[in-house]
Amino acid sequence: MYKIDKLPPDIEEYIDSAAAEPAMYESAVYDAMVDVVARGEYDYYIFDMPPFGHGIRMVAMADILSKWIEKITELRRQAYDYGRVASSLKRAKLTYEDEILNELQYVRNRIVAFRDIITNRDTAAFMIVLTPERMSIIDTEKAIEMFSSLGLEVSGIVVNQVYPPELAKDPRTPEYIKNKIEEQRKHMAEIRRKFGDMVIAVVPMLNREPKGFEALSQIAKELWQPSRSLEEYL
Repeated sequence: MYKIDKLPPDIEEYIDSAAAEPAMYESAVYDAMVDVVARGEYDYYIFDMPPFGHGIRMVAMADILSKWIEKITELRRQAYDYGRVASSLKRAKLTYEDEILNELQYVRNRIVAFRDIITNRDTAAFMIVLTPERMSIIDTEKAIEMFSSLGLEVSGIVVNQVYPPELAKDPRTPEYIKNKIEEQRKHMAEIRRKFGDMVIAVVPMLNREPKGFEALSQIAKELWQPSRSLEEYL
């Protein structure tokens, strides 16, 4: 915008250090998500992410980025009013300040609009997928608490990769699988006790990774019309 030949060294150092910040990756992902949704090409958007990675940060990032842009905009307006930019960069015109302020406002408006979408229960839902394992249960408890601290409610929980209980009675089932089923049964009881009605579906363990429409349709049926209730796995 300023049409200068080279950035001042201190600005380059700042950009390099900012790019190395861990939050910069989340900011870039968030911006990409905003781009996808802003195009409005689809009726529904599903973002699959770890709850303690982008899931929680994505929501918190909206307020952080919005406040950051508000502060930067305020500072740039002050610089514009005092003529600091015009005096430090003699070849630049004050019209470039208008361009930057407009760009900052545009970015902020996009962030706020997307935040309003993802925090509205009528337009977005946060679902947690867990497996019947101790660490997964602990992570789910923490995720629910973190979402709650942001004023958000988890819409439902899906329990994934659960062995069909009838395998435990089949004499052909390896002992290892039988032990695994018994272990899962204990964790399923804990899941019912801790999360109760939040569990909307239990997806059974498949014999291979679900890829392709046929396999995905099988998963879809379990999500929309579960073949077994949570109690049947106990």
